[in-house]
Parts: sequence; structure tokens; C-alpha cells
Amino acid sequence: MKHFNKITRIQPAPADAVQDFLCFAAQALNSFLTIIGGALPVTTYVEDKCIIPVANGSGTTPPV
Repeated sequence: MKHFNKITRIQPAPADAVQDFLCFAAQALNSFLTIIGGALPVTTYVEDKCIIPVANGSGTTPPV
């Protein structure tokens, strides 16, 4: 399992401006639609993909 440790210790690359904009737009649209009682599966999917789990104290990431 040596390769498993190496893969999990790599930090994800930071998002560029386009990715940041897409994540922000998806989050804003989902927030607006939630207020009026609706949802879009596409923007919900994009927003879920924008969430990057942070390592906890033991160095592992919690399940999402």
C-alpha cells in the first residue's frame, strides 16, 4: 500500500479564476433556489464537486 500513502499526501491544486467563478455561481444559484423552494441537480452536482475535504489532525480526510 505504499502508493496509497503517496497519493493521499498530495495537496490538490488551487482553482483558477474560471473554476472559482463556476463554484461561486453554482453556490449562489443553489442558495437562491433553496430560498424559493427549488433546486437544480446540475448546480448541486457542481457545488458538491467544489468542496475539497480538509485533513483532520491525524492526517486523513473524513468521508464526504
